[in-house]
Amino acid sequence: MTDLFLGFGFQTALLSFFFVWVFWTFLKLIVVKHPLDNIPGPPSPSFFTGNFGQMFNPQGWEFHRRLVDTFGGISKVQGLLGDKQLYVSDPKALDHIIVKDQHVYEEAS
Repeated sequence: MTDLFLGFGFQTALLSFFFVWVFWTFLKLIVVKHPLDNIPGPPSPSFFTGNFGQMFNPQGWEFHRRLVDTFGGISKVQGLLGDKQLYVSDPKALDHIIVKDQHVYEEAS
């Protein structure tokens, strides 16, 4: 009897977690605006993989070239599960991010 009760509790918790995740994802996509929403970028072929399949393809240089030619030195790309990421290829911006103002762009722990 306890095995059945423990199994039922785990399934209920897992199902509850799934519904909370779906609700939070829906809320983020519809209600909350992301800071990168105003930056142009290419459409994503897949919600799950985003533009990663195009970016990390062994023959993906054409995608990178088209990205820079179409959107300039900074554009928005889709990451895994709809995550929005900034694609920077402008030399001056990269110099500021990597060399001059590195302390500003460090990832918080």
